[in-house]
Amino acid sequence: MRTVSKPSPLWGEGAERSEAGEGGSRRRIRLPHPAALRAATSPKGQGYVRRFLLLSALATLAGCGFRPLYGTRAYGGSGAVEALSQTWIDPIPDRIGQLLRNNLLDRLNPQGEPERARYRLAVKVAVSKEGLAITKDESITRFNLRVSALFVLHDAGSGQELTRGTARTIAAYNVVDSQFATLVAEKDAEVRAARELSDELRTRLAVYFTRAAAS
Repeated sequence: MRTVSKPSPLWGEGAERSEAGEGGSRRRIRLPHPAALRAATSPKGQGYVRRFLLLSALATLAGCGFRPLYGTRAYGGSGAVEALSQTWIDPIPDRIGQLLRNNLLDRLNPQGEPERARYRLAVKVAVSKEGLAITKDESITRFNLRVSALFVLHDAGSGQELTRGTARTIAAYNVVDSQFATLVAEKDAEVRAARELSDELRTRLAVYFTRAAAS
């Protein structure tokens, strides 16, 4: 007795069309069920598609010999991560400077501050506020917190300057009727600014160490 398989509910009954093939022959193509199309084009379905494409791209890059910037590719035999971990971070004044240093410690020295650092990082922070939304009575309802960090990397042994630069970021916050709530929003903006600056500084230092290893 011949067994007949049932069509998948995603395809449905009779969801087919014919298409011209070679030599004038016709071939039948099964079409997806409308429910499957709706699922694939929904936000959740698009998220699955994006994750699949990202994983496929990473697999392709890995096959081509791609290596991440923070991998263990050699800088003196141990990679940019090792060089970052051997960087001492000088104290940075003021609250936002302390926030920035704490974030840098997490990113550069996750295993703890180096006992015998090979490099020393000095950072100077500048902060300014700019009023954005001004009402008819000239009161400000939104601020931009502009934060810049001038950084200088030195050789810890000789004191020689290796590289320097400036990282900048902007974090906005709203002014509300409650003075306490406004203060909390401003402090949160400082936290966000410090986190973004630490990410940029880590990236720029890693780029320097990677290029230094290649030269």
